[in-house]
Amino acid sequence: MLLAAGPGIGFVAWMMFGNHARYVTGAKDHEFAEPSAGPIDYYENRNISGLQVVTYAVGEEEFKAFAGRHGWELEWKPEGASIPTPAAAAAGDTSPRPLGPCWYYESRSSNGGGIAVAFVPESSRAYIYKANR
Repeated sequence: MLLAAGPGIGFVAWMMFGNHARYVTGAKDHEFAEPSAGPIDYYENRNISGLQVVTYAVGEEEFKAFAGRHGWELEWKPEGASIPTPAAAAAGDTSPRPLGPCWYYESRSSNGGGIAVAFVPESSRAYIYKANR
């Protein structure tokens, strides 16, 4: 009986904790991007961490409308904010990178997961970081 359960337990463990990472540059669409977004770069690992790091070029008003539809109440941060980048996350570094003055929204849960969203007007770039934990 235990021998028969081994592969099933192994599969569940692989699904939850395995490396299912994907790094894409120049994508045409993503669930966290407005359809009018420019080339989209993203890193995601769809295991238990649920990590998604996304950046793309988009107009300010388009991004603000997109954020509003998602319930992200953006606040102006003249001191700037920091969010990891897809390229750094793909290299194993998810430490936040300073973005400079930006529109920003963050929601964290008690387990450390949550979402951080930023739009930098100077570069017309959106940055999104989401993790389950």
